[in-house]
Amino acid sequence: MGVFDGLVLGCEIWTLCQPNAIFDLTPWLDAKVRLIDSYKSQIATVDYATDARGLAATRAFQADPSRRWSGVEAYFALPFKDYRDLVVARYGRAPGA
Repeated sequence: MGVFDGLVLGCEIWTLCQPNAIFDLTPWLDAKVRLIDSYKSQIATVDYATDARGLAATRAFQADPSRRWSGVEAYFALPFKDYRDLVVARYGRAPGA
C-alpha cells in the first residue's frame, strides 16, 4: 500500500456533509452518548448527547428507511490523493508540509 492509497473520512462535527459513506452505529450508539455525557464542562451549555443521538437517527432514516437502524454516522469519503489535491488547491500546500 502506497502513501496515497488511504481513504479520508470527513465526519460531521460542526456542520453537515453530503455523505457518500455510512456506518451503522446501532450497537455503539448508547455508549457514544454516554461518553459524550461524561465531558461535563463541554456539555454545560450545549446538549451534545441529544444532538448526536438525533443526528444519528436522522441519518439512519435517510440512509435506508426500510432498515431498523437506531443510528448511522455519515461520512464524506475521499481517496487520500484527492483530499491532498483539494488541500493544496485551497491552502497552497499539502497537509504536514
